Amino acid sequence: MRRWLSRVVVVVALLLSAGAFSLVRWAEHGSEHQYREEPITRGAIAARVTAGGAVSALGTVQVGAQVSGRVVWIGADFNASVKTGEVIARLDDSVLRMQVKQTQAAHQLAAANLQKAAVTLRDAERQWKREQELHTQGLTAAATLEQAEVTLEIARANVAAARAQIAQAAASLEQAKTNLGYATITSPMDGVVLSRSVDVGQTVAASLQAPTLFTIAKDLSQMQIDTEIVETDVGHVSEGMTARFKVTAYPGASFEGKVRQLRNSPTSTQVVTGTPVVTYVAVIDVDNREGKLKPGMTAEVELLYEVRDVLRIPNAALRFKPRDRGAGTGGRNDPSKIDLSKSGPRSGGGDGRGGGAKYRAWKLVDGKPVGVSFKLGVSDGKLTEVSGNALHEGDKVIVGED
Repeated sequence: MRRWLSRVVVVVALLLSAGAFSLVRWAEHGSEHQYREEPITRGAIAARVTAGGAVSALGTVQVGAQVSGRVVWIGADFNASVKTGEVIARLDDSVLRMQVKQTQAAHQLAAANLQKAAVTLRDAERQWKREQELHTQGLTAAATLEQAEVTLEIARANVAAARAQIAQAAASLEQAKTNLGYATITSPMDGVVLSRSVDVGQTVAASLQAPTLFTIAKDLSQMQIDTEIVETDVGHVSEGMTARFKVTAYPGASFEGKVRQLRNSPTSTQVVTGTPVVTYVAVIDVDNREGKLKPGMTAEVELLYEVRDVLRIPNAALRFKPRDRGAGTGGRNDPSKIDLSKSGPRSGGGDGRGGGAKYRAWKLVDGKPVGVSFKLGVSDGKLTEVSGNALHEGDKVIVGED
């Protein structure tokens, strides 16, 4: 009986030893295949610069009143299409018409004074010639001749003054007629009325500055977006590049435009940190023939560009962190602190290319993950540009763990 029990104990021990040995072998064999890898590739990355802006018409004009008066008629309302020279409002012109009549009367009076001065001048010339003949014959004194000369010069001066008065009266008359014309408000261009600021019966005063009656925009089938690009991103923006944007009015829609102009004039804004942010305006042309976009809409803009012939790492490799705490470090950064938001150009941030921050991915060395450090560049959401001596084209990096 004891011998039988001894044999059973030996058999159980052998089975347990075999099972443990198999488990260890399975674990070792399984550990060689628990990591998923993808290669480092070389090629292009489509990147983007993001910024905010506002939709506006290609050109807007504020139509004002150059004379004061009461609005007696309005011929254009909100959203109305108008043509160049079309009458869109009229002011009460009764006072202006009276001013025209007054200046006409002043002009006629000046003309009459000129005729009177001309008659006086002719008479003074005759008197001077007569006194000159009498003085030659010795029949009159020299003083009498001198007095005739003075009278002649005064008559000539009066004629010149009368001519100046008539010119002044003519200018006043022209001004009065011009002011009368200002009482009729016309559109300066073909366009659409964006706003109307007055109603019939309202009095406008133009003594200090011309009050705005209408705001007219050019044809809204073509619009533009003025967006501010931070200085760290401006090197990636050029005229003619494609822009995509969204507006909150159409959450599921995406619109497209082209950069028409990148302005050289900078704008510096002081932020809380004390470091000024410098921006440049990029003007984007937009086709609005469908009429969906309205002036003033807020736009979230993406300017698309491409970097070529760069090393690319899968973004999954940047997010990976091995579960094995005994894995080799091979770098100074904790992989759990990798922040993909720091890679690539972004609104208010700039381009991560050539930056000093280092990041880490993991490679298998002798079956164990070892961290390697490098610098990040631009990203398209799936692939990110990398630089440094730790990675090469064709190297495999760990993207996951089974």
